[in-house]
Amino acid sequence: MCRLVLLFGLLLAPLVCLAYGQNPLAGTPGDNSRQLLRVGMIDFAPYSYLDAQGQPAGLYLPLLTRIVENAGYQADFRILPIARLAQGLQDGTVHVWPGIEGKTELIEHTWTSRHILGYLSINLYYHADTPPPIWPDDLLGQSLIMLSGYDYWPSLMATINDPSNHIAVKRTHSHSGAIGMLERDRARYLLNYHAPMQQALRQRPDLDLRHRTLQWVPLRMIISRQSSMGSQSLLDKLDESYQQLADQGAELMLPAF
Repeated sequence: MCRLVLLFGLLLAPLVCLAYGQNPLAGTPGDNSRQLLRVGMIDFAPYSYLDAQGQPAGLYLPLLTRIVENAGYQADFRILPIARLAQGLQDGTVHVWPGIEGKTELIEHTWTSRHILGYLSINLYYHADTPPPIWPDDLLGQSLIMLSGYDYWPSLMATINDPSNHIAVKRTHSHSGAIGMLERDRARYLLNYHAPMQQALRQRPDLDLRHRTLQWVPLRMIISRQSSMGSQSLLDKLDESYQQLADQGAELMLPAF
């Protein structure tokens, strides 16, 4: 008789949970019941890129997976062109971007986490036979190579865009293309982030380029205000998750490049 009662109880428990709208397996780490959090990234090695199998890879993934899962979500990583990433953050189809605050077209459409994921350096590159430049004096009246779609910190962009400085910007769509333009003397200087430039220059060991670091900029979690999950609550949950992990002694700072 006791065995029958126990068996009946085991069979009845899941039905009771379902009757009250509860999933007895909800919230189990790694299961499919967690809400998908779409994390958009650009091709920005070594932080984010597509591997040989065409799958997202890079330093962002283990860090953000840890923060996102601790917040109760499941991360869905996507590598996107810059224009599509920006559009996704504007319309809410991308929920989170690990990136840099201050991108002009995103200011009114996103929130920014208070916690910092790491730092990136913005460098000015030049040939070895060019004297080390003084910023911004040596840029006045010169041509400058930059990548289309990239933002390089408001104070730097203010100097570059100031008409009185007469800085002629020449743009390209790839890091290798920017290096090629500098090699062919299409401009005297090249402005870029050190991390992807370091990766691209590994393919050109014959080039002797120097650089000067102009700015260290913080990486943060940029949250779409149009997120279906509730942008402010999502921001709070991710910031809280970061803080919980930090309080537990987790190493959450990405390597600086």
